[in-house]
Amino acid sequence: IEGIRAHYFNAERAETCLFSDDDGLWPDIVGKTLRQVAEDILHTDDYAEAAAQVLIRTRGRANCIFFVMSEKDMLYFLAQDVGIGSDGRAFSGDPARVPGRPHPRSYAALTEFFRLARTHGLCSLEEAVRRVTSKPADMIGLTNRGRLRVGMTADITVFDPQTIAPRATYLQPIQLSVGVRHVLIGGGVSLTDGDQTDLRAGRFLRKNRP
Repeated sequence: IEGIRAHYFNAERAETCLFSDDDGLWPDIVGKTLRQVAEDILHTDDYAEAAAQVLIRTRGRANCIFFVMSEKDMLYFLAQDVGIGSDGRAFSGDPARVPGRPHPRSYAALTEFFRLARTHGLCSLEEAVRRVTSKPADMIGLTNRGRLRVGMTADITVFDPQTIAPRATYLQPIQLSVGVRHVLIGGGVSLTDGDQTDLRAGRFLRKNRP
């Protein structure tokens, strides 16, 4: 516990840890910071002890979101010629089918990039599209995806460049983005006029081998 105390030694540090899932073991902590759990639920200012209690009561299964990045640094890196991806998971848009409160990147990583590119002038629309399609496909080795070209797999998203934006937030992450009109996966229609179809065409992709 002393190791925990060395990190969460004051209220400011405890505010950087947001609990997103409790595995059904302590629902009261979901959507609250470590500081809130300590002060409002456990009525203590010993944030290390509060963290230990979370670990004990959730059997080490609690998930957290940590606010440790500078927005200035993030915008600097996003302005570079980098591919954009996410380690978010695929969740339902129905809150009743989603455990806890996932990180909003699972619902809005790419739409957030388009919003940032538009509002901060990070790059042109064409460049933004390249950086979420062909560039990451090339980096991963998906030689048959990422471009609109004869013979390539038809994974296509039709969106409004002026309105595409996320709605997911840290406290209310289970919200689909706006501005996306149609989605094709492998040539099949997955989203039409903003409404999801019954198509289940998602698949695991592996690097193409020569």
